[in-house]
Amino acid sequence: MISLKTKMNRNIIFLLPVLAMSLAGCTNSSASASDVSVSKITSSEISSDESTEVSTSVSTEETSVKEESLWGEDYTESIIDNLSTDIPYLNVPSFDLVMSEDSFGDPLVCMYLYVEESEIVTKLNEYAEIVSNQGYAVEYTTNSQMDDSGVIYTYDVYYADKVITSSLGIELQFLEGSYRGKECLGIFAYNYIYDDPSYWPTNLVTYLLGQDVPHLEDTGEYSYVSHINQDTYNYIDMVIKNVSDDSDTEYASLLEGYGYTVTDEEYDEETYEYLGRFAYADDNSHVIQFGLTSYGFEIYIYDTSELMD
Repeated sequence: MISLKTKMNRNIIFLLPVLAMSLAGCTNSSASASDVSVSKITSSEISSDESTEVSTSVSTEETSVKEESLWGEDYTESIIDNLSTDIPYLNVPSFDLVMSEDSFGDPLVCMYLYVEESEIVTKLNEYAEIVSNQGYAVEYTTNSQMDDSGVIYTYDVYYADKVITSSLGIELQFLEGSYRGKECLGIFAYNYIYDDPSYWPTNLVTYLLGQDVPHLEDTGEYSYVSHINQDTYNYIDMVIKNVSDDSDTEYASLLEGYGYTVTDEEYDEETYEYLGRFAYADDNSHVIQFGLTSYGFEIYIYDTSELMD
């Protein structure tokens, strides 16, 4: 890959301060539903001290619901207001619902479903089947995560993804854990920006910069991830496969035609690693780094608008 000083993944949002059950977190901007990879820790006590709203305990046997609102009318409306869609329903005796935010201020819906401890795994599998039948792409995985003290946790988690509009997807993560001292099944839901991986990620670029940038004709296979609200530059990185050997030259010419200042190919002065070319927007709002490597045609788009005086 093109060498970069900063390679933090926007797709991993650390939610531990809000949800101790979740050690590694959400995905908010991705190439496609199938590319999303997220995880949360299992069997850890959850602290809701930093949740943006107080959780409300609900008994599904006592809640008056509409036919289309199985979680309960008030709660379903809150879910839809935050995520633009409802969450598939799982019948359990009771649950807690928390409307919160992730580490970057994006809506995060947290549900804690209470069943007998011996039934949690069965209910997890049942929910996986329910969401799959409702059009979600479901994957089950075992992950590991190291905490700040160096302890490594291993945990099992389902995650399910579904594209709900031409530019928006929803991700569900569900796993075994505990909340307020009670064993439960946890469901965490949030949105991410969606783009068809067969085409240039216009939605993602526009989300980052407020505008799209020039790009070559869509003839390759795209893979991309955004890194937004990090401590350094906000940026998108992508790899386009099956492109011509002249793609970097063609792209340089295209950008120059749109008023970008494009450098020659550059190398790191200390390591001699290939850095590709840099194209600077005439208003200094963003920089595009690009080059052909063994991985394909790599492009990084940096938002530099906050550096402007």
